[in-house]
Amino acid sequence: MNRKFSGAQSLFYTLLVTSGRYNLLDVADAVGVELDSFYKYLNGSSYMPIDLVPRLLKILDSADAAELHRFLVPQSSPRRRHTNSLLHEAAELSAAIGRVHQSIVSALDDGRLSEPEKRKIRATVNGAREELNDIETVLDADHDDEQGRRLSRIK
Repeated sequence: MNRKFSGAQSLFYTLLVTSGRYNLLDVADAVGVELDSFYKYLNGSSYMPIDLVPRLLKILDSADAAELHRFLVPQSSPRRRHTNSLLHEAAELSAAIGRVHQSIVSALDDGRLSEPEKRKIRATVNGAREELNDIETVLDADHDDEQGRRLSRIK
């Protein structure tokens, strides 16, 4: 799969699933795709047809469409490329968390997780949560820019 499109798929997942701003059944109906297939496209378990992208762009609100456009269209400045890379990584992280969540729910429904496995997963999730909290702390902290000027909180 094209890496740029894979990232776009992750961003679609973030915008449509984790944001909670869209009803997936309504969106799937609007683009003419069965809900199960549509969710598989979004979570990366099936390849998203490229012709689905324009239909989804029409459904996204203008801010979300602009965010996806910024992600897909190459930017000229190195700072913009770095920012896009970080946004891409954040979108991939969000999509991965969604996929892991679905896998855990499925395994629990099928009775495939033992108590020791659940404890190991909890420990791993707690470690990841600490890392995510550290990221939020860094983003919320006041810091200096490259020229030593004081920057206010990022929000």
